[in-house]
Amino acid sequence: MPENTNMAEHQSPEKSSEGNETGKKKKNPKKKKTSEAWAKEGPQDPFALLDALPEHKQQEIQRALHLFSLGQGPPKNLQDARRHNFRFWNTQPVPKIGELCTLLNENYTEEDDNTVRLHYSPEFLLWALCPPGWQQDWHCGVRVNSNRKLVGFISAIPATVQIYDTEKKMVEVNFLCVHKKLRSKRVAPVLIREISRRVQRQGLFQAVYSASAVLPTPFASCRYWHRSLNTRKLIELNFSSLTRNMTLQRALKLNRLPEITTTFGLRLMAWADIPRVQALLSEHLKGFHLFPILNQEEVQHWFLPRDGVIDTYVVEGSGGVITDMVSFYTLSSTVLNHLAHRSLKAAYGLYTVTTATPLQQLMEDILIIAKARGFDVFTVLDVLGNKTFLEFLRFTEGDVRMHYYLYNWRCPSITADKVGMLLK
Repeated sequence: MPENTNMAEHQSPEKSSEGNETGKKKKNPKKKKTSEAWAKEGPQDPFALLDALPEHKQQEIQRALHLFSLGQGPPKNLQDARRHNFRFWNTQPVPKIGELCTLLNENYTEEDDNTVRLHYSPEFLLWALCPPGWQQDWHCGVRVNSNRKLVGFISAIPATVQIYDTEKKMVEVNFLCVHKKLRSKRVAPVLIREISRRVQRQGLFQAVYSASAVLPTPFASCRYWHRSLNTRKLIELNFSSLTRNMTLQRALKLNRLPEITTTFGLRLMAWADIPRVQALLSEHLKGFHLFPILNQEEVQHWFLPRDGVIDTYVVEGSGGVITDMVSFYTLSSTVLNHLAHRSLKAAYGLYTVTTATPLQQLMEDILIIAKARGFDVFTVLDVLGNKTFLEFLRFTEGDVRMHYYLYNWRCPSITADKVGMLLK
């Protein structure tokens, strides 16, 4: 019995080890079978995977492949660039004036508190976007592929600009607008690159533009100033506010204007005044470091009065000589979320030239005319020597600053009083 016990004791480890080895041997074939099973299946068929996707996913992939197939290699020289077929942009027709109004009025400029939004009329956009020499190709828009809705826009118009002692042909870039829902999709840089390409194809390589945002790097900065014409309405809309110790009645009294003008010979500009206005303006602008050079055709477009768009008043002296001029354009705003008011009518000062009439007297007469014509506020930038009448005529400093930028051109900084150019 003891021997048998010892034998059993000696044999049991062997059996257990054999059992373990048997267990291990049993597990290995399973792994081999699993690996062999994967090896036998091989890579899955991509077309089968595509067919297994939902139908809307398949359509998205097809659209992406279509856009990818439209791509071409970059042009190697100027001749190739001019012949290069940009198929995507060829599918984007020039925006119509009605849909452009809708895009700008709903997405372009709006106050932070969502109370006032600029309202662009078709007549104003035709004036701002179609000066002499304008090109349809420089009105660049982006649409949604499915419903053809306009969701992005940028424009350029030709201009001849004097920068210090250098005269340059360039473009004014304006109305860069992207739909609110696409602000984070990097659409704006695409529009900027495309308008740059289109302009450079015409042999122009510089541009001037302005923005309220600070970008690298402005060469000039200025500020908006406002003169209340309808004080009660502006306070009700929170456009203006009553300062400490100021009552509504006192504000109305301080902003009150005379009933009649005092400048003799003040009238609206007529067709026959174009040559004299052009000469008067050209001579005046030579005193600034940045100013546009305008021919008679451009003066006719920018200054000849248009109802609800642009107004220019001249002072006719003895002998029919034009001695002074002042101009402003009309830009209304839509009032949001207000029970009493629906719109805000604003006049924006353009160019003012005086040789015989005191500047403060002429501007006061223009304020009287603007108030009589139903404007609520008169707005100017502190450029072109406007600072000399701002405080005297009770203009108040606004919150918005405007910064001027040059593309592909470097120049020393220019102070606001030496800026002789206004961008619409």
